[in-house]
Amino acid sequence: MAKIIWTSEAKKNLRDLFDYISLDKPSAASRVVSNIFQKVHLYLIRS
Repeated sequence: MAKIIWTSEAKKNLRDLFDYISLDKPSAASRVVSNIFQKVHLYLIRS
């Protein structure tokens, strides 16, 4: 099974993305970040 390592930079990028989207639509920001984590999870279970 593949392994994902979330670097500090990747985590910061996700927080920055969340913060940027939240300026306009906080609920959308949560969905976007959640979808990213879901896609990563799917990748892990399929590899």
